[in-house]
Parts: sequence; structure tokens; C-alpha cells
Amino acid sequence: MVKSKKLEKSELENLTNLRDQYGQVTSQFGQLKVEKMLLKQQLENLEKIEFDLEQKYTELQKEESGLVESLNKKYGRGQLNLETGELTPADLAEPELVS
Repeated sequence: MVKSKKLEKSELENLTNLRDQYGQVTSQFGQLKVEKMLLKQQLENLEKIEFDLEQKYTELQKEESGLVESLNKKYGRGQLNLETGELTPADLAEPELVS
């Protein structure tokens, strides 16, 4: 029968220390993976918000274009002062400077 041998205390401590370090690194890998998943979810949410805002911006451009066309038909082209609601016809508006 083979007789078992006992490791020295320092050797056993070294092995235990290595096992603990492996456990810590493994745990950190798990935490890192969870953080990456959360960041990916946040990025996907931001991309969806960005897409929705792009759609809304395009809708606003179309709405603006239709409103300008409607106002031009009704009042003619000109410069509108939004604070007073006054429209200065294009032939009376200040000429644009050409550089």
C-alpha cells in the first residue's frame, strides 16, 4: 500500500492562493460579461431612440415643407416675423447679400 504524503504548509498556502486567484479572475470575467451585456442593451436603446428621432425629424421636414407651400399659396413668398406674425412680401424684403 502506498503511503500518502503531506504537503508543506507553504506549498498548500501557495496552491490555495492560486485557487482563490482563479476564482477571483473567473468572477471578474462574469462581471465583465454582464457589464458588456448591459452596455449592449443601452446602445441598442440609444440606437432605437436615434432612429425614432430621425423619423420624427423627417416628418417635421415634410410638415414644414407642406406648411410653407400652403402659406406661399395663400400669402405669396416673403419673410415672416414669427414674433409679430407679419409677412413682408418677397419684393419688399431686404435683398440677400451676395459674396
